[in-house]
Amino acid sequence: MTPSSVPPPGDQKASSSVSPSTVHPSRSYDPDLLRATEFPWTTDTIYLNNASIGPLPERTRLVLDEFNRG
Repeated sequence: MTPSSVPPPGDQKASSSVSPSTVHPSRSYDPDLLRATEFPWTTDTIYLNNASIGPLPERTRLVLDEFNRG
């Protein structure tokens, strides 16, 4: 794109891919379902995060198990 092809400020049109009805990705998941899927042990255990090493998500644990079986 050359400098002459850049529209002056205020002449740019808004993107058509964004509209008031567009769903934000952060609202497209269920936190309870995510917790039950990734941390199944939380249904009967309390975990107090100390901001250091925490539990691995279930899918990470499964991938590591598969990798270690080699």
